[in-house]
Amino acid sequence: MEPVYVIGIDGGGTKTTAVLCTLKGIIAATANGGPTNVNVVGVDQTAHTLAHLINQCCLTVRCSISEIGAIVAGIAGAGDPTLQERIVNDVNGFFGEHIPLFIENDARIALESAFKSSNGILIAVGTGSVFYGKVKNNIVCVGGWGKLLGDEGSGWWLGREVLRAVLAEYDGIGEQTLCTTLIATQHNASSRNAIIDLVYRHSFDIASLAPLVLQAATQKDPIALSILNRGCHALVHTLRLTLKLLQWKSKEKLPCVLIGSLVAKKNIYSQLLRSEIQKSFPYLTIIKPKHSPAVGAARLAIDIVKGRSTLFH
Repeated sequence: MEPVYVIGIDGGGTKTTAVLCTLKGIIAATANGGPTNVNVVGVDQTAHTLAHLINQCCLTVRCSISEIGAIVAGIAGAGDPTLQERIVNDVNGFFGEHIPLFIENDARIALESAFKSSNGILIAVGTGSVFYGKVKNNIVCVGGWGKLLGDEGSGWWLGREVLRAVLAEYDGIGEQTLCTTLIATQHNASSRNAIIDLVYRHSFDIASLAPLVLQAATQKDPIALSILNRGCHALVHTLRLTLKLLQWKSKEKLPCVLIGSLVAKKNIYSQLLRSEIQKSFPYLTIIKPKHSPAVGAARLAIDIVKGRSTLFH
């Protein structure tokens, strides 16, 4: 049967959105479900939610799965090909047949949603950090190595740096910082041992300290401001490497989109980063994304149906 529709899915740590579109990109159905971040809910739950959303979209427009030409799902935490294959196999098992499902990471579909078919740079800074660049069919990825190997400038990195600064104060080798008081007040950790206990024995989310760093920096705390400046410089350095890999000519304008909890909205960190980008790269123009990530995934699915696939992997 000739394909009639495609489905795009945006899967994250709190919710998942699916859109069913015609081959001309017109949205015909939308469905919402729970989280599908593999690192949060696991492969089984991720596959179950995906299958449910795909089925819900088909029921809404009363089409069969055979009329779906391609399904692209951008899933947080699913960058590993082996993991992607497991998810696809589990979803196939739900339907009892092979379906044209392609798993991508969530940043890749965000890139497509931001720029459609045009060139651009995507900077994603939340718990982690990753950079994507797209020039024609050349797509590069820089960073995104996770908290143990990279993610400089991310929420986790900010949290780790503020903990180091606070512990340095307790040891008497670092300057005093408002962050020490804030951690003591907000997390009931007012001693060296209390912080060690919080981090090592209670699976504390270090990235959750990022807003605390922003709060202290807003109150002109020198240590917090220093952490933000170092994080910003690390992000600008990674951006420079991304542009180098793209071999972009600096005289040409290039759009840039900032996404993620730390930089998408106005705060002291995002303002600092925007200022540094505009100063260091005057040819970059910071814009808002053109579409939602789910629509970006659907556009990738349309590309697959029409034989012009631009999937990252």
